[in-house]
Amino acid sequence: MTRSVIRRAGATMALSTAILIGLAGTAHAEAAMPADRSTTSTAAGSGPVVLANFDDNVNLSTQAWAPTTLCVSNLGRQYGLLRLQQLRPGGTAEFIEVQATTTTCIERWWSGVDVNAMNVSSSPLSVATS
Repeated sequence: MTRSVIRRAGATMALSTAILIGLAGTAHAEAAMPADRSTTSTAAGSGPVVLANFDDNVNLSTQAWAPTTLCVSNLGRQYGLLRLQQLRPGGTAEFIEVQATTTTCIERWWSGVDVNAMNVSSSPLSVATS
């Protein structure tokens, strides 16, 4: 291999690392900024956090080296629905249904990337991670 090829590969790796670090910083900065119409709070991988109204949301930390368990409790007497989205570029949304006065738990491997939990129902919900 020539020196120019090695230099080009090194520059490419450095640029790729800088872009990845920049995207992670952007995701955390966006997660810390509250939305215009809703109540946003941040919890450090615990809870429970009550999302009393439609569009209330919270950013939750996840475990880096183990699966994270997220539990949603419906505190009301109506159908509950939680929108869950990983806070990274291209993160897809997942919806968790919760029947009245019940709790539903899921286990996911989010690799330490924060997730946003949003109440998209008229029933108050409580959410916690462990």
